[in-house]
Amino acid sequence: RNCFNFFFDLSAYLKPKYFDRIIYVAYEICCKYIRKNFWLNWIINEGEGSFAEKLAICSIQVMGIIQSAPLTWWNEKVSSMAAGLPFFATGFMRCWGRDTFIALKGTLLLTGRFEDAKQLLINYASCLRHGLIPNLLDSGRKPRFNARDSTWWFLQALQ
Repeated sequence: RNCFNFFFDLSAYLKPKYFDRIIYVAYEICCKYIRKNFWLNWIINEGEGSFAEKLAICSIQVMGIIQSAPLTWWNEKVSSMAAGLPFFATGFMRCWGRDTFIALKGTLLLTGRFEDAKQLLINYASCLRHGLIPNLLDSGRKPRFNARDSTWWFLQALQ
């Protein structure tokens, strides 16, 4: 809090600029930490700031084990993909089949997260009913089958 005291004394027209700069620096620090401590070594060849690196960082942002929104009710230690941040980050609205399968190739397969992709496909397939993949998974407890193209996106991701 003390390091941001200057922010409260700024003129109103300067606050957005300084707020943007603070967020940008914090984001860059997080990216540097991710580059150093995660599995992004293969992306180094493509260069810092490359599209592949941005996909990898995005995959870290949207994938995670969230206790309020496990992918399945029988195994709460499996990562799930957020349909959108920040609104679909937690709770029963986190796991949307259609959104997951549209993003799966770029966020998981192209970044080398094959085990996460496999778990997503297996867990969504376990809720298959009448040939339909659920659009809203809700931990497999109350899946909602309200999108006909979820199955097609699932099959495209499975290829």
